[in-house]
Amino acid sequence: MSAYQLSNIPYILLSLDTEWNIMDINDYGALLLEYEKKDIIGNNWVTNFIDDKDRENIMFVANNLVNGELSDCDTQTNNIISKSGKHLLISWKNTLIKDEYKKVIGLFSLGELISEQKLFFNQSSYTLQFLQYLFDTSSWLLASIDKYYQYISFNQSYQQILGELFKKSINISDTVSADEQNITITQFYSHLKKAFTNQHFHQIIKFGEHENEFKFFDFEYIPLVNFRHQVYSVLIIAKDISLQMQDERALRYTNLRLESLQRISGRQVQNVNELFDFVLQEALSISNSEFGYIFSYTKKNDIFFLKSGSIELFHRTAIKNYSASYHISEMGIFGEVIREKSVLMINNFNRKENGLVGIFNQQAEINKLLVVPVFISEHEAIVIGVANKRENYSQADAQQLDLLMSNSWHIIEKQDLYQQLKLAKEESENANKLQTEFLQNMSHEIRTPLNGINGFVELLANENTSKERKKQFVQIIQSSSNQLMIIIEDLLEISKLATKQIEPYMEDINLNDLVIKIYTKFEIEAKKQGLMVYLNKSLPDEKAIILADEDMLNRIFDVLLGNALKFTHKGYIEFGYSLSSENLILKVKDTGIGIATEKQAIIFERFAQEDGSLTRSVGGLGLGLAIAREYAILLNGDIKVESIKGQGSTFYVHFPLSVFKTQLPEFSSENIITKILVVDDVETNYLYLEQILLDIQTKHEIFHTINGLEAVEFVRNNPETKLVIMDIVMPVMDGISATKLIKQEFPHIPVIIQTAYLTEKERAIQAGCDEFISKPISLSNFVKKINIFL
Repeated sequence: MSAYQLSNIPYILLSLDTEWNIMDINDYGALLLEYEKKDIIGNNWVTNFIDDKDRENIMFVANNLVNGELSDCDTQTNNIISKSGKHLLISWKNTLIKDEYKKVIGLFSLGELISEQKLFFNQSSYTLQFLQYLFDTSSWLLASIDKYYQYISFNQSYQQILGELFKKSINISDTVSADEQNITITQFYSHLKKAFTNQHFHQIIKFGEHENEFKFFDFEYIPLVNFRHQVYSVLIIAKDISLQMQDERALRYTNLRLESLQRISGRQVQNVNELFDFVLQEALSISNSEFGYIFSYTKKNDIFFLKSGSIELFHRTAIKNYSASYHISEMGIFGEVIREKSVLMINNFNRKENGLVGIFNQQAEINKLLVVPVFISEHEAIVIGVANKRENYSQADAQQLDLLMSNSWHIIEKQDLYQQLKLAKEESENANKLQTEFLQNMSHEIRTPLNGINGFVELLANENTSKERKKQFVQIIQSSSNQLMIIIEDLLEISKLATKQIEPYMEDINLNDLVIKIYTKFEIEAKKQGLMVYLNKSLPDEKAIILADEDMLNRIFDVLLGNALKFTHKGYIEFGYSLSSENLILKVKDTGIGIATEKQAIIFERFAQEDGSLTRSVGGLGLGLAIAREYAILLNGDIKVESIKGQGSTFYVHFPLSVFKTQLPEFSSENIITKILVVDDVETNYLYLEQILLDIQTKHEIFHTINGLEAVEFVRNNPETKLVIMDIVMPVMDGISATKLIKQEFPHIPVIIQTAYLTEKERAIQAGCDEFISKPISLSNFVKKINIFL
């Protein structure tokens, strides 16, 4: 009911001060008295508008009312006098107006005309009883509050909805679309205070503690003013807009999700993980959460693989990188969504009550949590989790994340299929290219010795050729024939391997005898090229007996050492074997031209070569590594390479320790192969440090980079690196800068800085180095410090 309606109801609404001066009267009352309101307000009620014979009675009633001898609801009647002199009989209901100290400051009266003139003024035909009935039974919330925040009146609906108002907190938002915020009853009073400043406004209020119990009401605050334009009470009118709000919220969520899906589907990404990162950001935005993650899950081994995580996830949990994977037993309560196949929603997170948090350790300050599983198949799922929303999570949030993730997965599948088709196309094109290159190379390789054979056979037929020249020609023909025979044998060998026609002949082999024979053979060739060959053995003869195919092992070493000799023009070649906790490792290392990173994955494929033009210059079909790998697989092993372009390559062939015939001693730290990186742009400095390291008994692999940038990249690709020995003055990136980056990302990896500049010691220490060694290097001091870290 608005202020206008109150002013024009067919009842006199009258407020008086303690001296019976009129503070306010409604339009209907002024109409009965035949005056303008401005001519009535401020005048004395008793003196100007009460019949003489009723004045004494009026004063008596008023005094008794003030003294508490009459009830507020008691009814009194008396005559009032209009401007024209008409006597109007009025039935009054009175109530006292009190201040905050309970002191009476006035009287509020509601009067009903009961004389015959009532028919003339009662144009609306409503009776007081009917109005009261409407007031009490209206579905709208109706109430009036005085300036002391005391209820003057309220209807049944108001009482039912807000009966617990002063016992519970309520939620208020300034507009329908604004974010909801929790406020206390004190803040509710502040909104009433706003109305008492004569501001007429609306407020959306939400009641209820659980989403399915929420009720939304549109509250209208209507200030009622007296003749002095002072607000003496506020009328509150509220209507239920829950259905409207639910529809608007559903529409808003739908729009948000559609906008997210539109952004996701239109997102240009390089790979699926990049798309997962974008999807997570959209999920955090929709759910208004602080941090989150996306895991994939496979039932085959009960493993969770991290696909995406917000920055806060890495700052506040045990998860530190995108390569993280965890068994379901490590996920704590976060694994329950998979076991139960249900959403996990906790809005009052407590570690003791909610159980183990697994990978989300004590650093994670979680107060609200929502985890939603999306099952792609019976054995696979995507799990999205968000945490620390300002408001409570709801079923609507869970549904939104489920829909977002389900639709995003379809997009991911399409993109993945596209990438697969694109990759298949590229592989097919590469295969055709490789086949073409192979045929061209094979043609060149076969024609070269054939040309030598045919040409020199013709020269032999010349009767004028001397015997000595003919002897030379025969040697050339024999060499060309041998070269042609090797090519044919390689082709036949790879063909037999491809069709599974070769099987290993397993026999007892002394590994030490085998590598010594190979060393003797290749050392001669290496010395011809000015190269040193180093042999590494890790076991005494009596322990080095293995069950294998000797011809296959010889062939593997022939290929690897043959390539090392072919592509190494200075430096050395190192080969032999070592042990890890699980494998026997054959190794061939060279300081040759190296292999580009992007080519390392294909060099073991048939007919594949890193650089066809370079291979043609030194000969060969590019089948050697493919043959070596096939033999390694036949012996239950595998082969891999580590290489830096321009700095050499290291090939590893892994076999299980079960190949040994005798019981090996229990694996200890003495057998561990460690990686040591020497960073120095001066070759002689590196060779000196390398020789010192080789003389130390600890098993290790030594790697070399020539500037700080390469060193940082090496450590990032080899986080298990045991030690870095760093020079300071180098091109591209100096040693101080490289040390800072390495220690920031890998603080556990020790860095020893060695330099001729003693003034750099303080800077080196500030950069985070673990030791500083000045040049020239003292051998004993250097070995002593090295051993601390090895």
